[in-house]
Amino acid sequence: ILGVDHPDVAVSYNNLGIVHDLKGDYDSAIFYHQKAIIIREKMAYDNQLPASASYYNIGIVYALKGDFKSALISYQKAYEIRKRLLDPNNPRLAQVINGIGSIYNDYGAYDLALEYQHRAFAINVNAMGKEHPFNINYYNSIGKTYFKMDLYNEALKYHKNSEKLTLKLFGKNHSNLINTYDHFGNVYSNLGYYDSALLYFRKSMAVCRQLYGEESHLTKSKYKNFGQV
Repeated sequence: ILGVDHPDVAVSYNNLGIVHDLKGDYDSAIFYHQKAIIIREKMAYDNQLPASASYYNIGIVYALKGDFKSALISYQKAYEIRKRLLDPNNPRLAQVINGIGSIYNDYGAYDLALEYQHRAFAINVNAMGKEHPFNINYYNSIGKTYFKMDLYNEALKYHKNSEKLTLKLFGKNHSNLINTYDHFGNVYSNLGYYDSALLYFRKSMAVCRQLYGEESHLTKSKYKNFGQV
């Protein structure tokens, strides 16, 4: 009834791509995101934000597969569309800029990664304020990059900001704290502060237990952290 090129058909393809991504079926996810892109690219020149969303989504899948070249190309296509259609301080522009930064991080181009990550963070702060929940992940992303550069004090600073904002907005048993505490543990372990590392790995596991239970896969996966200390 709608026709194969109707925008609603693209929405369905996009949703199928997201579902297959969540299931870990990345090839199927890419297949459906590509079908959505084909339809959305035919939309009017000034109405291509849905295409940018599909490029961003497929970029995520490529990154999960380890195909960083394809991920970067997809993120850059999403960025070009959003740069053309959105205000420079729009959070959706920050989202894709941060994605590009994450790929440069994966490539080991840490200075370039930080450039994009700080830029994305600044846009989000200008648009949404310093206490917006999105900033939690921006803090952690920047902290992870400093960690890979062996700049541990800088890494700790950003992870502490992430922890502080999460506790203020969501309390002490929020899922964001799991990764943040793991990041603290990794930094302190590399610094040789093993007691502090264990403290934060235990905090991470405690939140997992509280949210998901003792028998969850995520909780059980946290035991490997103790083996590295």
